[in-house]
Amino acid sequence: MDESISTNPNISRFYKDVPEASVKELLEFRERYPYQEVALDGRMWRYIDSGAGEEVLLIPAGGTTIAEVSFISIAHFAQNFRVIAPDYPPIEEIQELCAGLIALLDYLDVSQFYTMGGSYGGWMVQSLVRQYPQRIDKLVITAVGPPDEENSRELARLIGWLRLAPTFMLRWMINR
Repeated sequence: MDESISTNPNISRFYKDVPEASVKELLEFRERYPYQEVALDGRMWRYIDSGAGEEVLLIPAGGTTIAEVSFISIAHFAQNFRVIAPDYPPIEEIQELCAGLIALLDYLDVSQFYTMGGSYGGWMVQSLVRQYPQRIDKLVITAVGPPDEENSRELARLIGWLRLAPTFMLRWMINR
């Protein structure tokens, strides 16, 4: 395994059994589509911007809150679209998160866009289209139910606890 996947030994050890070709694919993705950063309204936004294509596709992150998890989709769609995929800064209210995404798109001079999301990213897509319908041209939602206040509060509490859970427990929960 290529040790350049991370300089953090706690992260590198998770890649020890990953096939070398898969690690190479991720490293090539990182080189081709590096993260960029911008501070907007007092929050630091990290994002991937493929920079090419006339039509823009926003891919909001899923529950991991990290855009890079979708690197295969980002690379695939970047062949035909300008793909923008942000990480989420620590924000508790979905309305504020949506406003932040729109501020990022404004910063990147994007007025109309397509968007797609699954799981938590699907919630984001639904919330975005409800709050900013004039901005979204087309959308795709997968593997998600409709957002509502009670589910949003419960998910926020759960994510807070998940951040404290040891890795072995998270793996056990995912594998169940």
